Amino acid sequence: MSRYSQFLKEQTPATLILLHMVLVVFIGLLGYWGGGEISYSVLYLWPVAQLTWFTGRREGYMLALMAAVVWLITDYLTGASYSAIWIPFWNAAVRLAFFVIVIYLLSKWREAEKRRAVLMHFIVHDLRSPLATTLMGLELLRDYRLEYLDEQQQQLIDNSLVASNRGLWLVNALLDIPRLESGHMPVNLTEVYVKQVIESCLAQVQLLIQQKEVQVVVEVTAVTVYADVELLQRVLINLLSNALKYSPERSTISINTSTLQAGKVVCFSIADQGPGVPPDWLDKVFDLFVQVDAKETGKSMGSGIGLAFCHLAIAAQGGRIWMENQPAGGTRVNFTLPGHV
Repeated sequence: MSRYSQFLKEQTPATLILLHMVLVVFIGLLGYWGGGEISYSVLYLWPVAQLTWFTGRREGYMLALMAAVVWLITDYLTGASYSAIWIPFWNAAVRLAFFVIVIYLLSKWREAEKRRAVLMHFIVHDLRSPLATTLMGLELLRDYRLEYLDEQQQQLIDNSLVASNRGLWLVNALLDIPRLESGHMPVNLTEVYVKQVIESCLAQVQLLIQQKEVQVVVEVTAVTVYADVELLQRVLINLLSNALKYSPERSTISINTSTLQAGKVVCFSIADQGPGVPPDWLDKVFDLFVQVDAKETGKSMGSGIGLAFCHLAIAAQGGRIWMENQPAGGTRVNFTLPGHV
């Protein structure tokens, strides 16, 4: 979601109505100052459609009527001549009818989007319980595997645990992304010890590390950050899981932290030796449901959910996140958080 859309979502309906009324008047003034030589008619659609989307059909109809009237007044003030006195009123009625059609279609689209979002929320929410139960059973099996299971069965349990953990992470991300976008996600910023949180995250992806026989090198210079420990852990686990997923076997993953601005900012970096990301995709991978084309990398690049969650979670904690390709190959994901000084 862009900052402009976020700004509009944060406003009250009364504020949005006032802002769009002012915008309609301004467009009318542009038409008057232009003397009728340049048509600004299409610009009236912007405030009408935007107010309908962010508030509702009733407010859209009200603004459409106002836009038609302003348009009519502008025609008169600019000295437009007509062969009959009723023609400008007919034109205003046609414009109003066009606005009404646009408002109706937009409102129906918006209602469908809301129904889809509610349905997805319920479906995803209901997936979490069976996934958690499956994980519990698999963890119990893992505890007894040395006594009852052979090596192949143990490997199957490990693979199922990794996949189930990833599925549960994605379900939680899908539930939390709308809350992060709307600013309704609780963010508890506290002093977090960097080394401890990294060690905790590495423990949770240990199965993946063992399966791929990857070496993880950690270099921590920062001591603490000001962050939400749960959100930070979820971001790190996702980035580590991605790095492990795309890393060749027996390769190296590096986790580094550094301090900037005299300790006021801490930068985390996670680098792998995977295939990298095409340069023109580096700024797109943090958008929801955006996936890098497998034809460009030779491998599918995930669901388009994890990195979108990371972007929103880091922004909610006052930081930023970006991705870059390394000169020697592989990808480096960096993100910043406020330092605790």
